[in-house]
Amino acid sequence: MYQKIRNSLIICLVLTGLAACSEEEGISSSSGGTSAGDGGANSAQYAGTYRGTTDVAYTGDGVDGEDSLPTTLVINTDGTVLLTIDGESVGGVISGNQVEVAFTITKSEDGVNCKGDALVRGTVSGNSLTGPVSGDAECKLLLIKRNATLTGSISASKA
Repeated sequence: MYQKIRNSLIICLVLTGLAACSEEEGISSSSGGTSAGDGGANSAQYAGTYRGTTDVAYTGDGVDGEDSLPTTLVINTDGTVLLTIDGESVGGVISGNQVEVAFTITKSEDGVNCKGDALVRGTVSGNSLTGPVSGDAECKLLLIKRNATLTGSISASKA
């Protein structure tokens, strides 16, 4: 009898874990990045504040969802960058017109904890900044792990 109850509990936990990870979930925080740029004159011409969105999709191992998050990117004349996604800021660099920012995404909701590393590689052209977002994440429900791939894009215009 106890064997049946234990097996039912395990099956329930597995099914609950799969269902919980399949919900669309947002990003609650981001952190990480670097703080050294090339500081050259090429980067200084792109200095300013860019506002837009970062779109991220989570796919794989029963984890599917998308987020469109408000984004502000500040390029400084010394070649450093400050990226703020959904209220959380991280440092990055610009070399020429190429922006690169690495950050960690974490999310906890309904007993599911997700954490991933992502990289934004943007190109500044005129008053626009666009580029891909890529990375990997791991989601956990109790002891059950699910892997996900992060893909997306950043799109912002100079304010």
